[in-house]
Amino acid sequence: TRVEASLNQLEQTAGTAMTDIRSTCRQLEDKSTRVEASLNQLEQTTGSTLNEIRNDCKESNARVKASLKQKNEALQQSLSEAREEVHRIAVSLELSKKDNHNIHTNLSEKLEKLIESKNEVERQWSERFSQAERRWTEQFTMAERSWKEQLEHLEPSWKIESSQLTVTDEKLGMGAYGEVRVGMYCGGQVAVKQLHEVIISPYVSKQFNREMQLTSRLRHPQLIQFIGAVTTDKVTLLVTELMETSLRKQLMQGRISKEHILPISRDVACALNYLHSLPEPI
Repeated sequence: TRVEASLNQLEQTAGTAMTDIRSTCRQLEDKSTRVEASLNQLEQTTGSTLNEIRNDCKESNARVKASLKQKNEALQQSLSEAREEVHRIAVSLELSKKDNHNIHTNLSEKLEKLIESKNEVERQWSERFSQAERRWTEQFTMAERSWKEQLEHLEPSWKIESSQLTVTDEKLGMGAYGEVRVGMYCGGQVAVKQLHEVIISPYVSKQFNREMQLTSRLRHPQLIQFIGAVTTDKVTLLVTELMETSLRKQLMQGRISKEHILPISRDVACALNYLHSLPEPI
C-alpha cells in the first residue's frame, strides 16, 4: 500500500513536471514566435544580421526542445521502472501471504495433534493412577482390618490378672477419681489405685486404656514406676511403685526445710524435662 501511494505520488510529480515542461515549451514557443516577429522586424531594418540572429535562435530552440525531449524520455523510463518494481513487490507480498497461510495451517494442525496427545496421555495416567489408588486403598484397608483383628486378640503388655494382685485394707489416700491402697504383687508391696464405680463408662475406659499404653512406656528415676493394671467389667485397678513416704506426710509432720526443697524441685524439673523431651511430648 505504501509503495502504491509512493507510485501515485511519483506519477503526480511526473505529471506536474510534464505540465511544467509543456508550459515552458509553450512559453518558449511564444517567445520564439515573438522573437521571430521581432527578427522579422529587425530583418527588415538590419538585413543579414537579423538572419544570423534568427538562425541562432532556431538552433537554441532546437537544442532546448531536444533537451526537454531527453528529460521527458528519461522520466518516462523511470516511471516505467518504478511500476515494474511495484509489480514485483506486490507479487512477492502475495507469495509471502500464501507461505504464511501455509505455515499457520501446519502449525495449527501440529498444535491440535499435540493437544490431542497431551489429553490422551493425561487420560491414560489418570486411569492408571485411579487403578493404583484403588489397589492401594484396598490393600491398606485389608492391612488395617488385619491389624485391628490382631490387636483385638492381643492382650496389653501392662495387663495384670486379678488373681495375681491382692489389695489390703491399708488406705494411702483418696481423690475425686478413686482411692489408693497398699497391695501385694509378685511378693512385693505396691500402690493400688481403684477407680470409683460411678465414673466408669465406655469413654473413661477408653481414656484409661490410652493412659495405660502411654504410662507403660515411661522410665525415669524421678517418676513413680508404673507396673500394670487390672481391668474387668466390675473393677479397674492401677498398680504402681509404692513410695516410702509422700509429700502430704512430710507436710503434715511439719514445714519442709530449705535443704529438702531444692532436691525436690530439682527432681520435679528433671521429671518434667524427660516428659517434655519425648518424641511425643507429654
